[in-house]
Amino acid sequence: MDLWVHPSWRHFRDAISRDRCYYFSANAALSLWDADVPDGSVLAFGNEDLGMPERILEKHPERSFRIPMSGGARSLNLATAVGIVLYDTLKKHGYNPRAGTDLTFHHEQARAT
Repeated sequence: MDLWVHPSWRHFRDAISRDRCYYFSANAALSLWDADVPDGSVLAFGNEDLGMPERILEKHPERSFRIPMSGGARSLNLATAVGIVLYDTLKKHGYNPRAGTDLTFHHEQARAT
């Protein structure tokens, strides 16, 4: 798994194909339970204050998902949401530390050009 930190949305957009992106927002119509995220995909989250911009959800509704919640909760903090989605995606891809499945991380700071 690679973690890339981009200096801005524009830099991210220029570096990554939209076909690889899966977007997560409390305002998305589709449930995380229905997400079939292929290997090599990019998991994109909005910021904690504003969330994912509405224009992205409107442009990519088939790849925009929400974490289903019960009760009166409207949203989760960003770190919790990322952890839930990452765990669910890894599990769907067969990651199982008890079975000895290895998971390596690679982190890069993308540079502004």
